[in-house]
Amino acid sequence: MLTKLVAALRTLLLIGLAFFIVAGPFFWGAFKPFDSALLDLQYRLFQSHATGDLVVVTIDPKSIEAIDSWPWQRTVHAEVLNRLVAAGAKQVAFDIDFSSRSTTENDAVLGAAIHDADGRVVLPVFKQHRLGAGESGELAYSAPIAPFQRDAKMGVVTIQPDTDGRIWHSRTADEWRGWTIPTIAGLLSGHGRDKEQIFLIDYGVRTATVPTLSYIDVLRGDFDPSIVAGRNVLIGASAVELGDRHATPLHADLPGVMIQALAFESLVQHHAAREAPQAWVLMIAGAIAIPLGFWFARVSWRRGIAATIIVGATILAASMIINRTTGLYIAAATPIIGTFVAYLVAVLHTIDLQTLRIFNDQIEAAQRRALMKSVVESSFDGIVIAEQDGKVTMINPMASTMLSIAAGEALGRDIRTIMTGIAGVYEDPLGIGAVPLCETVLHPAEGDAVAVEITVATAAIEPMRHPLERRRETRQVFIYTLHDVTERRRAEEAQRLASEAAMAASRAKTEFLATMSHELRTPLNAVIGFSEIIKEEMLGPVGQTKYRDYAKDIHGSGTHLLEVINDILSVSRIELGEMKLNEAEIDLTHIVNSTLRLIGPHANEKSIEIDMQIPAELATLYGDERSVRQMLQNILSNAVKFTAENGRIAVSAMEDAQGGIVVAVRDTGIGIDAENIARVTQPFFQVDGRLDRRFEGTGLGLSIVKGMMELHGGTIDIESALGEGTTVTLRFPASRAVPQMAAA
Repeated sequence: MLTKLVAALRTLLLIGLAFFIVAGPFFWGAFKPFDSALLDLQYRLFQSHATGDLVVVTIDPKSIEAIDSWPWQRTVHAEVLNRLVAAGAKQVAFDIDFSSRSTTENDAVLGAAIHDADGRVVLPVFKQHRLGAGESGELAYSAPIAPFQRDAKMGVVTIQPDTDGRIWHSRTADEWRGWTIPTIAGLLSGHGRDKEQIFLIDYGVRTATVPTLSYIDVLRGDFDPSIVAGRNVLIGASAVELGDRHATPLHADLPGVMIQALAFESLVQHHAAREAPQAWVLMIAGAIAIPLGFWFARVSWRRGIAATIIVGATILAASMIINRTTGLYIAAATPIIGTFVAYLVAVLHTIDLQTLRIFNDQIEAAQRRALMKSVVESSFDGIVIAEQDGKVTMINPMASTMLSIAAGEALGRDIRTIMTGIAGVYEDPLGIGAVPLCETVLHPAEGDAVAVEITVATAAIEPMRHPLERRRETRQVFIYTLHDVTERRRAEEAQRLASEAAMAASRAKTEFLATMSHELRTPLNAVIGFSEIIKEEMLGPVGQTKYRDYAKDIHGSGTHLLEVINDILSVSRIELGEMKLNEAEIDLTHIVNSTLRLIGPHANEKSIEIDMQIPAELATLYGDERSVRQMLQNILSNAVKFTAENGRIAVSAMEDAQGGIVVAVRDTGIGIDAENIARVTQPFFQVDGRLDRRFEGTGLGLSIVKGMMELHGGTIDIESALGEGTTVTLRFPASRAVPQMAAA
């Protein structure tokens, strides 16, 4: 988030800099030529006809030639004025200087003509900079002589060229000796009473469509009176020799009288455009360029330049449309240049960022290469890189040590001459890729043999997308990793020998237990037998009651010891794999009943209730009857032993979903904690291993059950919780279930 904010602020700073770059030249007028060119283009695109409400009477070369003197007698002007008034002219304006006196007779004739025009005459007043005034700005004023002013209206005809020497603007009124006097264009168009207003002259009005009469033709009466009837008339010089010509847009130059006519047409046709303030233009340029600058910074240069052209054309079109529809002229050059500068700054900014990014990428790539080189060279594994033809292009120090060859000697050599004795059918030079892992023993010239695992990986190096890249095919290299497994092999060998020794010791122990159990049973049977004869007084009375009691104790202890020896012998036979199953079809109900009768007395002593639930249609179990009986006896004996008085034991049998037989013994005894459940089937394990433990036993019962179930291909499951009882489940596979019909 912080990075994006910094980038945005940086972009904003650059755009702000671009804005000031544009603002400075703008206020200095540097963009004025561009605006002039665009306005000139507008005049060329939007041309119109004159309204015909103004007729220009020109003092043209034809008139000067006909009246061979200059200045003309004022009686000539009086005659022309009389003819125009007689033809019905609405107003007659002169763009001729009458500020100096002529002869009394001539002035009187013209004055009488002005008087007879009854207020329809407009005479010019002038103001202009005095020659040599320089920057002082001193102005010279001139006006018609006083007799002419009494019966005529005054109109300013001053024309001020712009900085490029061309006439762009006119006014509706102008200041003259402290008074605000309408211009001739303002008076004739009806805008003379407007406040002083500067406007752009619409040079799009075709000058050829302005009705024009030659001065000499009017003087001679050689014109159609309907042309001037009800219309305004403007009289002025158009001949080059009179010098009243000025440079203008669209045209090379125009006579002053025609410029006045176009100013009139601009006002009448409502095309007199007012220029927007400079602050407006700069704000518009900023409003367009600043958002675009952010956008330019996020797009490609192609989209940016296309957008710049489109936006520039849009600005120009909008400026023209606003000018024609509202009379407001917004200089388009500054927003267009501002857009271009914003694009240029964004491109330079992007190039700068790209340069920085490329530099960072190069630094990162160099660091990554240095890191990879360091990792490869410091690796504990040997690494060799070869081309597809087998030539070695890189070998790290560990590989050099393993192969007993210097890196300088290995480079450029065929890898098959360095790593001999390895062959395959795969496409890599050594053919290792055909197998997941290749193990071999390297015999360096110096030192001991090294057992290694060799793996191979491939890397495809695509051609660069660069005009200078000459390679067109993908380059494939092979990376061989040599992992030293000498110590691992030694450890594995040591582990194998230790495992074999442990297995031999375990087998010796088991065989010893089996042998000792067998050897102990013979004398123990004699002890039990003779103690039973004495206990039962089979050969006559013993005589002393104490002797009979001792015989009972000897018989009981011997019987218990025999059971322990039998259990040890069973465990030993299972571990040695010497126990064989005498398999047959077994009536499970009968075995359960007989086992319950055997442990019944012990259960009755503790008032334990035993419940049996075995369905009559249960399949017959195929297995070893003695083993099944012993398993049930061991489980039920534990249930009685660990169940308190007045407890309950439930024995059930059923078929599971897979067709196997499931026998479950559930008691309400003391239970087993979760951490010891998995250990109770281990030989000699006692949950309570103390010497003064409450319950006696060798811890072999469930171990024997587990071994016998595994011989039957089944499993034993134990579920228990402290204080909630225990459930022991024997699961015989479906292969040992014989349906009753098949059994019959």
